Amino acid sequence: MTTNRKDEHIRYALEQKSSYNSFDEVELIHSSLPLYDLDEIDLSTEFAGRKWDFPFYINAMTGGSEKGREINQKLAQVAEACGILFVTGSYSAALKDPTDDSFSVKSSHPKLLLGTNIGLDKPIELGLQTVEAMNPLLLQVHVNVMQELLMPEGERKFRSWQSHLADYSKQIPVPIVLKEVGFGMDVDGVAIATIISQYLSAILVVRCLMREEGALHLDLRRLGLKWRIVKRILQVGLPAGVQGVIFSLSNVVIQSSLNSFNDPVVVAGSAAAANIEGFVYAAMNAFYQTALTFTGQNYGAGQCRRVDRVLLLCESFSMVTGLILGNLAYLFGTQLAGIYAPGEPDVIAQALVRMCFICCPYCLCGFMDTMVGVLRGIGYSVGPMVVSLVGACGLRLVWVATLSPLFRTPATLYLSYPVTWTITGLVHVGVFLFVRKRAYAKVQGTGQAAYLHMEGHHPPVPEEAKP
Repeated sequence: MTTNRKDEHIRYALEQKSSYNSFDEVELIHSSLPLYDLDEIDLSTEFAGRKWDFPFYINAMTGGSEKGREINQKLAQVAEACGILFVTGSYSAALKDPTDDSFSVKSSHPKLLLGTNIGLDKPIELGLQTVEAMNPLLLQVHVNVMQELLMPEGERKFRSWQSHLADYSKQIPVPIVLKEVGFGMDVDGVAIATIISQYLSAILVVRCLMREEGALHLDLRRLGLKWRIVKRILQVGLPAGVQGVIFSLSNVVIQSSLNSFNDPVVVAGSAAAANIEGFVYAAMNAFYQTALTFTGQNYGAGQCRRVDRVLLLCESFSMVTGLILGNLAYLFGTQLAGIYAPGEPDVIAQALVRMCFICCPYCLCGFMDTMVGVLRGIGYSVGPMVVSLVGACGLRLVWVATLSPLFRTPATLYLSYPVTWTITGLVHVGVFLFVRKRAYAKVQGTGQAAYLHMEGHHPPVPEEAKP
């Protein structure tokens, strides 16, 4: 059955071949002014724990039959001549039939860079036997649930696959590569899976709230809109959303200016650094959320002294967190950037340039954001939006239009971040001091009850809804 199945694979591939090739989607853009000499171009890459001269290889194709043996010999000859990796088809056929020599290509091609392939349904003992027989540079372990289900003689027992994978990762003495056969693990599949998971998460959250008792209980039958409250939400929420858009637009301006250097190394380094910065920002942003939540709660209860304390504590924690994590990220920047750009020292160097100007003073961004959280907590959202429009977007546009042409370096662009954070944050402080007295006067001495009855705030809870 194995021989017939392998020959069927070859026959179907030949009968259903298409004129389309993946290289049809590649377009080479002509450059009249190249940035590099030809002998500076290096196609080598890091993969599976070693360096390869070229960033591609001949993937697992066939074996297990006479036709498969002929194809493997020809592919091995090409791979040896070109110095690229060749991975044989699934070694399962040879495990079933020890006389099968369709995978024995190394003896006739001693300089061949060889890898082999086995299904994850095979236990670790057979995996070790495969590696011992083939002596490959790496072992591909394929999963093909859909194909197994469609083949009459296909595998039907999948429970052990995860434990097999764990055994392979611990005991196989060469690097292993996990790959999906037939069904694919492409970007579209990941995107669809993400969307599905988000929908499921939303459904589960609603279900949990419906089962919750007390103040968090969700009763869909009583769900409705109270326009006074909607108006109040929009007064705070819309400016906050516009502010987020403004910051995104200012970042687009900076990115566009980076792209104008026409240097992929600069762009790649900036992208790698931005990924690292995201972790630092997430830690600081927790204090923005804390400031927004606790400011709103204490302000609503008329506890204005607590609002001041929340501001002081959240600003302190946010800046200390940003200062420590940001500078640690820069200190270990070479190693961290190497995760996103392995074996690319030029890209790592550019990432460090960005991190020097953004990660090291990142506490200034935390200072600015926390001030925004406090202002929103006391009901002022339009002010931070206007300040961000002028400070973040406006000043960066002026910076790009004036200073960047005079000092045309990525560092000049990156310097605009800490400068605009500082100016915008200080203006937010001024706005807070300006509105503080008037805002506190609304609730000072009135307590929670009077404030909650103000227009736009939560009405009294009906008796039947109380726990």
